[in-house]
Amino acid sequence: MWRKLFGGDAEHKPASSKEPASPGLSVPQNMLPRHIAIVMDGNGRWAKAKGDSRSAGHEAGARTLKRIVRAASDMGIEVLTVYAFSTENWKRPHREIDFLLRLFDTFLEREIDEMHKENVR
Repeated sequence: MWRKLFGGDAEHKPASSKEPASPGLSVPQNMLPRHIAIVMDGNGRWAKAKGDSRSAGHEAGARTLKRIVRAASDMGIEVLTVYAFSTENWKRPHREIDFLLRLFDTFLEREIDEMHKENVR
């Protein structure tokens, strides 16, 4: 189901309350939750399983998050909470922590205008 929601390159536009919220999704807009929370976990493990670096996994997670934010907005989700860095993450190697913090900074700088436009707080 998540692939149907967030995968592909379909044109994004808000659905009316009676129409499905996303192509391939049969849930009417008025039946979707107002708030969705996401815990970003497993990007590094996913990349390692593919033979890539953990950093590549974190970068892929950031790209996916951008698509999720857009899709949630297009579907009319009022609140999207993203938990991207837990207290457990401070136990990672310093090099990985530095990379993650730089990735957050770069992502936010690059996306700040779009986030303001989409009322992201």
